[in-house]
Amino acid sequence: MKRLPLFAALCLALPLCAAEQLVVNAPATTESLKDDNTLTLDKAVEVEAGGTVLFSAKLTMTLPTDPIAGSEQADDKLVVTADVDGSVLVYAGGKWHQAQGLTVQDGDTLEVSVEAKGVQDAVKYVVTLTKGGESSKVETDEVVGLPTFNTVVLAGEGEATGLAVAAVPTGILPPSADGAPQDAELVGEYVKWLNDPGKGGAMKDATETEISDAFAMNVGGKPSLTITDITPPEGDTPGSITVAGSYVPVSADGTALQAEAEPAPLNKINGTLYITYASALGGKAMTEAKEISAGDGETKTITLPEGAIFVKARVALTEPDDETL
Repeated sequence: MKRLPLFAALCLALPLCAAEQLVVNAPATTESLKDDNTLTLDKAVEVEAGGTVLFSAKLTMTLPTDPIAGSEQADDKLVVTADVDGSVLVYAGGKWHQAQGLTVQDGDTLEVSVEAKGVQDAVKYVVTLTKGGESSKVETDEVVGLPTFNTVVLAGEGEATGLAVAAVPTGILPPSADGAPQDAELVGEYVKWLNDPGKGGAMKDATETEISDAFAMNVGGKPSLTITDITPPEGDTPGSITVAGSYVPVSADGTALQAEAEPAPLNKINGTLYITYASALGGKAMTEAKEISAGDGETKTITLPEGAIFVKARVALTEPDDETL
């Protein structure tokens, strides 16, 4: 009898020393794992309120001979599998969910991306399944309780590669300003930044605030944003400012490698460029996000809104909440 390939993230189901390790926030694995395998995370990962934990894998599928859809699974599991007819199923919170518009056959490669999003005191799973460039998304109901993951299980016949787990503390990557959990794309970008020896690799002893600021500017050191030029309004022509990014590189122990700052290209930032402006010192302030294009390079010239006299510019991961300047 054929056994299905199974990708399951388990909540505190096994001792932390019970299996091979999968390192959190490391690049995706390249080794091909066949049939049954259990991988323990090198550190348990809790889904924080406002946080997003990412799991990913590439599975070579084998269809089972017995139906799966009605089978019982432990409620502390997230399961991704296929049924006898090739339909792709996701199990979470005691329910099976079927991916629409996507089926697999024996030998097909299925790319799996799981977002576990902390929504207040519950977790919501968003599972993206891709085969041959065609994708289907499954969004589960909210499951009460914020789980802690420490194990990834591969069960049955098949192969898996490209396994990865990513998680960023909300103290480094805050939730969205509207309260939505961390953006999954930014979580992925954080892992790339963290594994760059000249960027996140140079910030190992930094505080969360220092790491957040450096990640927002996509640099390995203390960043800054400076207004380098001001053009006052003239007639019907509004005024403008030009801003430039820079940073002071640091070594792995957090000490500065040099006294002079290096340029930080604004077209490669992970954060957003915001300007906060007011017509009077101490007056009510407004904040606007400014688009960065590929051609902006190391500087960006910003046309100021009418009445903007006092201006502050910054690169941040969430919109500042200044009310006055």
